[in-house]
Amino acid sequence: MPFNQFNNTSKFLSHLIFQNESFSVLKNFGLENVFIGDYGYKRMHNFCLYFLINPQVDIDGIDYAKFEEKITSFDSFYDWYDIEDKKKTKRMYVFNVHPFYREDFYNFTNNNFKKLSKSYWKSLGARVELDISHVEFLLENEIYRFKNTLTIKRGE
Repeated sequence: MPFNQFNNTSKFLSHLIFQNESFSVLKNFGLENVFIGDYGYKRMHNFCLYFLINPQVDIDGIDYAKFEEKITSFDSFYDWYDIEDKKKTKRMYVFNVHPFYREDFYNFTNNNFKKLSKSYWKSLGARVELDISHVEFLLENEIYRFKNTLTIKRGE
C-alpha cells in the first residue's frame, strides 16, 4: 500500500509506538492501517493505537510468528484480537501510548496541531515543526469500523 493511502493516525501517530524505520517492516508483514479505536470490538482502550495487520506468513526469512513475538514483547503492548474479514482473518494489535506523549495524542486527535510538543516533532523525525495545517483528523477515517456502527439495517 502506498504511504499516501494510510490514514493520519498511521502517518502521524504510529511513531509513538514504533520508530519511523519500523514502518516499512510493519507494511511488509501486512500492516493495513493504524487507528485510535475500533467500534466493532467489545471495549475501547484510552490512549491506545490499534494496528490492523493482514498477516503475511514469511518475509525475508523471518516468519510471522517471530514478528508477532517481537511486537507483543514491547512494554507498550496491551492486547490483540482477531477480526474475520471476507474469509480472511486479520489481527488487531493494541498498544498503549506512553504517558509522556498522551497530551500530544490528545492534541492531535482533536486537531490542536499547534499544541504538539517539541518532543512529538522530534519523535516524528522532523528537525523543525512541519506545517500540517492542511491535515484534518476525521474520526470516521481514524476509528476502525466507525461507519459500521452508524449503519442501521431495515427491520432492526
